[in-house]
Amino acid sequence: MSAIERMCGEGYEFVYPDGLHVLSAADLESFHVKWHLPETATVASPRLESPAKAFWVWGFKQWDSYHGLRETIVSLRDLCKREKFDGVIGFSQGAALGSLICAMLERPHVYPEFLIDGEPPQPPMRFGVFMSGIQLGASSVAAVYDGHKIQTPCLLLAAANDIVAHPRQFNIFPMLFEHSKAVLHDRGHNVPSGPKWQKLIADYIRDSCPPIRLESTTYRRSRVDDSTMWQARL
Repeated sequence: MSAIERMCGEGYEFVYPDGLHVLSAADLESFHVKWHLPETATVASPRLESPAKAFWVWGFKQWDSYHGLRETIVSLRDLCKREKFDGVIGFSQGAALGSLICAMLERPHVYPEFLIDGEPPQPPMRFGVFMSGIQLGASSVAAVYDGHKIQTPCLLLAAANDIVAHPRQFNIFPMLFEHSKAVLHDRGHNVPSGPKWQKLIADYIRDSCPPIRLESTTYRRSRVDDSTMWQARL
């Protein structure tokens, strides 16, 4: 992400919220079973942290159970209230969560806990960039997607060799959005690197939100990433 930040230039600020939930050995085992990964599998991610954290944890053999998701949503609601963001960038678990936040800002009354004193924490996002994303399957947030396509313009990147967010999601995830640009790359489950992909993302951000050249004004940018859910070497 540092290269993308440099390409965006002055007038942009990126904020990186961490996951709230520290992963245990049992959580990592659950992850292996869910995605049918071999014990030697290594899944790349943009940052390495210890201990590993996540925005939610799947229940063991209960894949519709997203433990900790509510707490994460409330935490991000409060962050949006304090900071006010123009866009959200997410990878993997963060892409799923970022798209949910976009949807909730468009229809906040569908999920009452996202409201503060009866109002959304901020206006809808102006853009999203989501890599290796999937739709959240939690029943608690199903109504957010029901009969509604996300109106926030989004750039969607999927990987042909992704062993976690299967490439078939390339045909499913974009269906959540009314205005999206979907691109398939030949990498695995990671943020695509190299000047071509970095420029694609940076240009999309700049085109969506041209910087305001005022000394006292700085756009705030937020990336909701997977916060090491897929950064651990499994």
